[in-house]
Amino acid sequence: MQYLTPNQVTRTGAGDFLVDLNSDATTDAIITNPDFSYTSFRSNVVLRWEYRPGSTIFLVWQQGRSASTSNGQYQAGDAARSMFANQPENVFLIKMNYWLSL
Repeated sequence: MQYLTPNQVTRTGAGDFLVDLNSDATTDAIITNPDFSYTSFRSNVVLRWEYRPGSTIFLVWQQGRSASTSNGQYQAGDAARSMFANQPENVFLIKMNYWLSL
């Protein structure tokens, strides 16, 4: 396994890494900026109705929102604005249980 020395790796202003593996002053590899920031918001609402003893109906609403940036710096206000500016993913479910009495 080969370990890189600080002289072999240079970081550019854009956050990319230039790697000189054999120390000949030419770039052998470029690693693009690995920084990122990911935010996610998930919510669930459940309505339960027991229409007769042991028999229920559930109505469920789930919503998910997410956003990501490539700068790697987390700013709560900016993250919330970008997350809520995106289209949410909504899921609606209906579940019915019926008690069979013998």
